[in-house]
Amino acid sequence: MISSLFVFMFFSACGTAKEPMPLFQEIPSQDGEEARYVLLTHSETTESTTHQLACLFQQELEEISAGRFRVSIYPNNTLGNLEDGVHAFSSGAVEFRMGSGPSDLLQMVKWSPVLSDISIEEVNDMFQEKGDFWEAVQNECQLEQSQLLTIFPAEYRVLTSNRSVESCADLNGLRLRVPELGYDRQFWSGLGASPYTAPIEAVYFELQQGQYEGQENTLSSIYSNRFYEYQDYLIETNHKIYFDSLYVSLPFYQNLRDEERVWIDTASQRVYRHACGLSETQQTQYWEDMKYEGIRQLEFPLEEQLVMREISVEGLTNSLKENYGAEKVAFLLSCLSQAGGN
Repeated sequence: MISSLFVFMFFSACGTAKEPMPLFQEIPSQDGEEARYVLLTHSETTESTTHQLACLFQQELEEISAGRFRVSIYPNNTLGNLEDGVHAFSSGAVEFRMGSGPSDLLQMVKWSPVLSDISIEEVNDMFQEKGDFWEAVQNECQLEQSQLLTIFPAEYRVLTSNRSVESCADLNGLRLRVPELGYDRQFWSGLGASPYTAPIEAVYFELQQGQYEGQENTLSSIYSNRFYEYQDYLIETNHKIYFDSLYVSLPFYQNLRDEERVWIDTASQRVYRHACGLSETQQTQYWEDMKYEGIRQLEFPLEEQLVMREISVEGLTNSLKENYGAEKVAFLLSCLSQAGGN
C-alpha cells in the first residue's frame, strides 16, 4: 500500500537502526568541519505522519548543511511532553520540537470550527500569510524561548465509536476518551456524552478492554495508533482541528551563524511543501485502509455540526476568556473573521 511504502522510505531516511548518540557530541561533517549533533522530539509514534515529517526534516537539514548538522529524532515523548519541551529549550537540552507549539493562540485556534464558520483551508492560509496572527504567535513562542519555523496543514479531529452516531442526540451517555488538557471534557459533557481523560499512550489498551465506547482524534493518529481495531464506526464530526508546528530553541537559533539559520529555514519550508502534497493523499489512504479493516464511515450532517456549534460556542468562548484573557480571544476571533472573509 502507498502508506506502507512511504513509511518504509522514511524510516530508511531516518536511520532508525543507528544507536542514539550522547547529547552534544561533536561528529565530523562531510567536508571535515565539526558537525553539531541536535535533537528533535515529538509526541507521536514512529508510524505517524508527524514522524515521517520529522524524518524528512532530518534528511533535508543534513543534506543542505552537508552534514554540519546531524539530527537525532526522539518520538513518543521519550524526552518529555510539551511542557518538558519548553524547559528543555530554555536550558539548551533540546534544539527542535514538532508539535502543537508553546502558544496560547495555537491552542485556541484548534477550536476554530466551533468559534467561527471559517473553513480549514482558510485556517491553513492564515497560518502561511505571515500577517498579524503569525506575528502574534511568534511573539508568544519567543516568550517561551522558542522560534516558530512553520505550521503544517491542519486536519479535522473526528470521532470513533462502537455506537452509531449520526446526530448530537446520539452522543447522550457515550463513554468517550478525550485529551487530558484543555476544554475537551466540558465540550463533550455539554453535548451529553460521558467523557474520561487518559494519556494517548493508554487509549489502545483501554479500548481493547472496553473501558470506553469511543474516542476522538485526528485521522492520522487514529490510524498510526491503530485505535480503529477496537471501534466499529468513524464519524466525521469535524468538531476541532489539529496541526503540527516545527519550532526551534530560541537561544540555540540566535547563536547560529546567518548561514546556519538559512539552512534550518530552508529545510523547514521544504518539509512544509512536502506536507501540503502529502496530506490529502495520505488521508485518503488512511480511510481506505481502515475501511478494509472493517470500520464503517459515517457522515455527521452539516446541520448537526451547526447544532453542536450552537450548543458549545458560548461555554467554549467563556472558558477561553477565563484561561487566556478576553483581549486575546477577541484578537483570535478578529483574525478568524478576516481570514474567513467575514
